[in-house]
Amino acid sequence: MKKITLLLLICLFLIPVARANVGIHTGFGVPYVTQFGINYSVGSQWTFNAQYNNLDLSVGDAEAELKMPEFGVQWHPFIGAFYIGLGMGQQSLKVSASDSQTGEKAEVDVSSVTTITKLGWMWGKADGGFWFGMDLAYIIPSGSSVDVKASAGLPTTSQEYQDVKDAGERFGETAYLNITFARFGYLF
Repeated sequence: MKKITLLLLICLFLIPVARANVGIHTGFGVPYVTQFGINYSVGSQWTFNAQYNNLDLSVGDAEAELKMPEFGVQWHPFIGAFYIGLGMGQQSLKVSASDSQTGEKAEVDVSSVTTITKLGWMWGKADGGFWFGMDLAYIIPSGSSVDVKASAGLPTTSQEYQDVKDAGERFGETAYLNITFARFGYLF
């Protein structure tokens, strides 16, 4: 993460600042239902962003929250709406379930550093003001850590406990797509 942050800072200083705009955006997609962040647009070819992505579900006695802050850079090779992006993030999945009859509760926390590649469009970015966008991101997690917490009714030696831990590790190392259906922003 430190190397990517350093790379982004170096790029920021090497790119000529012909015209720079700062802005905000919000969007929605799958699996991250809510997305919001800030943009720094430099000239017509580069955009830097910091974004927070979130999915929060609750069904009966089970809850799941998937969140990922990310930092990225987008290059607009044709000086238009289309861009290719690269970024880093830190995904975190927290899942908990409880048995309403016995009161037993289990919880798993999975966190991973992610590499993010994107293809997308930002229509209206070149003009400043309001813009609309969409993108397809491929999220590649690595270095996951899994923490399972369970009440006394689920010993660490049980098959159920091991199944939960294995599923958490599998999620923490599985790449997936993030589709942003619509993103609305404003560049000042």
